[in-house]
Amino acid sequence: MSERNDPPSLQNMFAQVLREIQSGISKLEQTVNQANSNGTGFPPVGESAPPPSPQSQAQPQPQQAPKAPAEPYKGARWEYKVVYVNFRGQISSEGDQVIIGRGERRSTFVREYLDELGQQGWELSGVSPLADTENSYFIFKRPATGNATTPAAHSAQRSQVEEVEDNGGPVAQL
Repeated sequence: MSERNDPPSLQNMFAQVLREIQSGISKLEQTVNQANSNGTGFPPVGESAPPPSPQSQAQPQPQQAPKAPAEPYKGARWEYKVVYVNFRGQISSEGDQVIIGRGERRSTFVREYLDELGQQGWELSGVSPLADTENSYFIFKRPATGNATTPAAHSAQRSQVEEVEDNGGPVAQL
C-alpha cells in the first residue's frame, strides 16, 4: 500500500485553528491571573467581581484619562489582512476576487490560496464564520513591513462597498 500526500482537509485546518485559539485563551487567562496576583484588582478568570458597595454606587467616580506611556512602544508591529471566503468557490480580499476553476475541489481551491498567503508571510490568526452559511472571514497577520496604508488612508477608499449576498451574488470587497 503506497502512502498518499493528500492536502489537509478543511476539518483538520479548522481543528488546528481551534487549538491555536484555545491556546491563546489559556495564555490570556494566565496573564490575567498573574496580573491579579500583582494586585491589579481584577477577579480571577471564571469568577465574578464582588458587588460594589452601596457607597460606591451612590457616588460616581470621575473618569481618568489613560496615562501616556513613559516611552514610546518599541515592540513588534503587525499588519493585518481580512479575507472573505465563500466555500462554494469565491475568495475576496482588498478588492481582489478569485473564483474557483471548473472541476477544482473547494478544499484545494482554498488551500492553494492560503498557501500563497503563507508564502507572503501571512499567518492565520482568526476565523469568523458567518452564521448559517459556508462563508467566513479569515484574519491574517504578519510583522509590519511599513508598506501598509494607515486606517485614515483607507477611509477615503471606503465610499462604495458592495453588499455580501448569500446566493452567489457579489462578494464584499474589502
